[in-house]
Amino acid sequence: KSRRQRRVGVVVCLAKGQTPASSAFNENPYRSLGVAEDASYEEVEQAFESLKEKYAGQTKKIIFLEIQKEKIYEDRLQQRLKGTLKAAVKESPYDRRRREALEKRTLVDRLPPVIRNVIKVPSKGYLQRTVIMTGILIALSFAIPQFTPSAIAMGFMGSTYLLYNRGQPERDPNAESFGPPPSKPVDKKVVFLTIGINLLTTAVFLALAQLLLLAVRLPPSISPDSVVATCALLGMFVSCVFFSTNEDNA
Repeated sequence: KSRRQRRVGVVVCLAKGQTPASSAFNENPYRSLGVAEDASYEEVEQAFESLKEKYAGQTKKIIFLEIQKEKIYEDRLQQRLKGTLKAAVKESPYDRRRREALEKRTLVDRLPPVIRNVIKVPSKGYLQRTVIMTGILIALSFAIPQFTPSAIAMGFMGSTYLLYNRGQPERDPNAESFGPPPSKPVDKKVVFLTIGINLLTTAVFLALAQLLLLAVRLPPSISPDSVVATCALLGMFVSCVFFSTNEDNA
């Protein structure tokens, strides 16, 4: 019979005061199924299935055994809530799948969905290109303080380009055709999202630069403009390395 029919049978037995259901709550469930109190979930299930086959066709007996099995699971639940569940007891398949899924979760998976949808871990090649670009601009801003406005402008344009095109198919080096790969039509929503993320991260790092200048006294050899440019470029670096605005690849 189906599980629903067996549950109906339990209710009927309880209503009529029949022995299998009424006495089941007074029996020792472990003894009824013939398992030890530290038996694993698999052993409890195997014992139940074995007895179920043995008493096939005896509805009352099967109802009795189901009640005993549920009592064991309820007892295990109470022990777990109280923290008294013995470590020797194996976890259920459901608990094992849930534990394995939680162990595989990354830091990005723990973020709210709104933020998680635009976060993306960079590939090694993409990270290397971005580090080189940012490093060159930072070095120039320190070597030539007058270059800092241009470094910030170039960094913003470069990071916006990288962030917008992140996730787009790259040109196959073995392909016979030359030139950049075909790209999607310009999506205004993605453009505004790209610029918004870039401006936001840059603004946050610029604020940190102001706090740094207030808290730390710089040596005469270091220009405050170079520090501001460095923080701004780091903000742009963060935006194009850890974010992705293309929904298909986010």
